[in-house]
Amino acid sequence: MLHAVCGAELTAQGKVVYAAVLYICYGMLLTALEIPYNAVLPTMTRNEMEKNDAIAISTFIASIAILIVSSFTTNLVAVFGGDDPAKGYFILVLIGAVLMVITNWIAFAKCKEKYTVDIVKESPFKGLGSLMKIKEVYPMLAFWCLGCVLFQIIMASSVYYCMYYLMNPALLSTYMLVISISGMVGVMVLMPIILRKVQGSMKKAVTYTQSICVVCYLILFFVGGSSIPLLYILTFIACTFSTMTNAFRSMTVVGFTDYVLLEKGRQMNGTISAIGGFSYKCGTAISNAILSFVLAATGYVANAIGGQTDAFMLGINSVRFLVPLVATVLYIVCIQFYPEERMRELQMQRTQQEQE
Repeated sequence: MLHAVCGAELTAQGKVVYAAVLYICYGMLLTALEIPYNAVLPTMTRNEMEKNDAIAISTFIASIAILIVSSFTTNLVAVFGGDDPAKGYFILVLIGAVLMVITNWIAFAKCKEKYTVDIVKESPFKGLGSLMKIKEVYPMLAFWCLGCVLFQIIMASSVYYCMYYLMNPALLSTYMLVISISGMVGVMVLMPIILRKVQGSMKKAVTYTQSICVVCYLILFFVGGSSIPLLYILTFIACTFSTMTNAFRSMTVVGFTDYVLLEKGRQMNGTISAIGGFSYKCGTAISNAILSFVLAATGYVANAIGGQTDAFMLGINSVRFLVPLVATVLYIVCIQFYPEERMRELQMQRTQQEQE
């Protein structure tokens, strides 16, 4: 594929530069799509449960995409490319790109803004400065970042965990399938029930669901490698609730947007969506940095199944379970600063004013 694009075979350094430039461009373009996507929902409805249901559905659809990518990519590459993996990957990515363009065009064409206020014309930096004066924004930035750490560290470390800690690469597809299916069950089945039971309280929903994850991670750290059935069962339970963090991030971004509008009288959807996305990307960077540091510090040897050091074995087990455990505890702490009580007071005041 590189040869077809560039006309010549690139050196190893050239391939790194090529991949880095494309990855950065992809990230920037994806951010340009995500900001309006996350910003439009607060203007479409004022009903909190309708917003949560819309986010739950979108998270479920994203989980299906993750399931396909994590469990069936190699199969699809073989189908599309035959004996030529490069051709298979190219066709698969091309199909994904076409679907992305079509679905995003439909979303932005059909989503209508119903509840807007007059825009205050000011520089982006001034608007960001005004937002950063709101004290609740700081724990929420940490909350959004930690939510990404929780998801990304699980997905990234699972490959190394199956290959080198369990010493069974054949388990990877099944293990990732367990993670993906459990996440879909959690988001579409359990989360709507839980949110209604706690009357939409993010504090209660996050605290209850993620506390279960903490218990599962602690057990799995000590006994996860001793029994594959137990590993699958506890992983299914943990991921049923941990995948909810993807939806909780979007729900709290939307909720915080409403809070700023009600408290400050300013509609800062785009700005809040942008810093929420920035926090998420910081979480991705932190996750990759943690995994890379542990691999380097513990003497990881690529492809040496059964030949890794004891330090590596402890390290990858810790990255897979102890890092999510600690991040989950911090995640629960951060949500306690979410201003949902004040939000409900302001919403009641707005409702009374509209009725008058």
